[in-house]
Amino acid sequence: MRNLLKKPVFGKGNANWLSELPSIIKQYNKTIHHSIKMTLVQASRKVNEKTVFDNLRDKRKTKTKI
Repeated sequence: MRNLLKKPVFGKGNANWLSELPSIIKQYNKTIHHSIKMTLVQASRKVNEKTVFDNLRDKRKTKTKI
């Protein structure tokens, strides 16, 4: 989120960052997130619920104790 604020707020010297916030939130929600491998807009859809769960599940193999 901070990186999205850098250009419009810090780059332009715009002290009124609250006016930039709605567009930055929209941009953030359309960014592909590493852990879920899709955007937040896509992840919030009911049809993608299983895909999000599968992407977040730990897929490492566990050692069984003997």
